[in-house]
Amino acid sequence: MLIPFYILIMEGIIPILIKLYLTIIPYSIILLLSELIGLLFITSYVLFFKYDDIKEAYTNINFKIITLLIFISFFGTFLVRILFIKTINDVNNINLFIIIISLYPIITILASYFILNQKLTYKQILGYILVIIGIYFLLYNNLK
Repeated sequence: MLIPFYILIMEGIIPILIKLYLTIIPYSIILLLSELIGLLFITSYVLFFKYDDIKEAYTNINFKIITLLIFISFFGTFLVRILFIKTINDVNNINLFIIIISLYPIITILASYFILNQKLTYKQILGYILVIIGIYFLLYNNLK
């Protein structure tokens, strides 16, 4: 249960570090180096700890899976990362930017309900509504 908190902390700190280093290094270099280093870490992790998964997955790969992986890689990783770093470079108010992109769980919730047929409880729905209201008030005050 600590992993979500680690992700939360990193997702909060990384934009600040990117903004800080954008004063020294162009965003294209940050993008290139961070992705290359990330690829090195991911490759090492998979080869050393998940090698059996590679052998098993290799036999199950088909055109549909490759198409999905290309879609996820381009739209979910490549394009998002470029837009994320470019926007951090271009905006003055990084707080407002982060608040806006923090709305992505709403898309995840709706997609999991409609695509995966996952159930939502009334408490979850109420919690999401309260979060949306809170974000609205934060955005409303920032836009005034």
